[in-house]
Amino acid sequence: MNKTKPSVGDQIRLLWANPEYRRKQSEARKRRVALYREIYPEDYVIWKCQECGKEEIRTKWKAKKKFCSQTCYWDTMRKGKRREELARAGFDLSKMSKPQIKYLMNRDKLIAKSKIRVLRAYREDKMKVLSHYTNGSLVCNCCGEKVIQFLTVDHINGGGSHHVKRMGASNIYSWLIKHDFPKGFQILCMNCNFGKYTSKICPHKLQMTEVRTI
Repeated sequence: MNKTKPSVGDQIRLLWANPEYRRKQSEARKRRVALYREIYPEDYVIWKCQECGKEEIRTKWKAKKKFCSQTCYWDTMRKGKRREELARAGFDLSKMSKPQIKYLMNRDKLIAKSKIRVLRAYREDKMKVLSHYTNGSLVCNCCGEKVIQFLTVDHINGGGSHHVKRMGASNIYSWLIKHDFPKGFQILCMNCNFGKYTSKICPHKLQMTEVRTI
């Protein structure tokens, strides 16, 4: 049975599907552009993107474009819409400095990045404190709970709420690191910490004392 000969379009698609063929074509195009640039240097200008500031050498007809990519184009459109929203909200951009305008234009992104940065610093501080007060074991001092999310700092002699109000820190972990890990603190899980808060002693220890008395 005779096989049908592939069409010209299929043959071209097969050629361009070969990465080696694409590489050779790209190199040949670069050589042609370099040669044309040497022969006709007056047809090329240094062009700059209006959005990202990227500079490159382009032909005069291609230099009429304002943006280097679709990403820069849509970023500019987004900023234009954002300016309209700020104007409707009552912000007079003409009386603001460039840093103020830049902050208002990218306020949502900056807030999101700031939240991620604060959360990362909080987790790093927590790990340092847990590692110090547990000697690297990272477990509850009462029941042996190992899940990091359940572990917290406990004031051995009580008065934790008053201390937190008095120190005025964003979190107790950064305060402990700043004061070089003072004594009087231990690591408990949330259950043991709450049980100690309500009963003055953890229920785990109460059960142990009852068993011993029996």
